[in-house]
Amino acid sequence: SGPCLLLVLFWLLQRHGSSPHVTTVTKVSVKAGDSVSIPCLYHPKYTSHVKCLCQGYYYEFCSYAVKTNWQSSGRFLISDDREKKVFTVTIKDVREGDTDFWCIVEINRGRDVGTYFQMSVTRGKNRTSLSS
Repeated sequence: SGPCLLLVLFWLLQRHGSSPHVTTVTKVSVKAGDSVSIPCLYHPKYTSHVKCLCQGYYYEFCSYAVKTNWQSSGRFLISDDREKKVFTVTIKDVREGDTDFWCIVEINRGRDVGTYFQMSVTRGKNRTSLSS
């Protein structure tokens, strides 16, 4: 299923203003409290670069949630598969405020490249069983 997923991602439309060097989903729907993993594909020339997940609508003002050169902790995890040229960001215990994110590749002595994705967080219905 890996190669198929990668092929599908290449065909996804990108958000205007996003970098063609990093590709990801444009929108994903997640139930509050669940975990989600998002694949971010990148150009081979960025294999050795630091990859990041940044939270916020505006690229210039987003705050880093996790980077590949940080110790992953808390709700945000990141891993980089350099062979497949894809880094995966995982958000655990999704909250209603978790809506706007960027997959970013850091560029030494240059402007970082990144692509935006949006998360739609839905409330899960509580299952109630009635006893008679």
